[in-house]
Amino acid sequence: MPKLKEIMTVLEKLAPCHLAESWDNVGLMVGSKEEEVDKVLCALDVNESVVDEAIKKGVKCIVSHHPFFLYHLKS
Repeated sequence: MPKLKEIMTVLEKLAPCHLAESWDNVGLMVGSKEEEVDKVLCALDVNESVVDEAIKKGVKCIVSHHPFFLYHLKS
């Protein structure tokens, strides 16, 4: 089973982080790169219904177009 860091490597080849706008928040928002992932859910936004669907389906990774946190967290 692949680890999240392997999935991230493939995604970053398709959409390199250096192409993001300076204000955009890209990359891993929550979790560990060492987590094994057997299911991925793709979504435009991460909202309550997307999280509920992920829980219901036993998904360990949500890949979204819009970041979960738009701005970097400071604390």
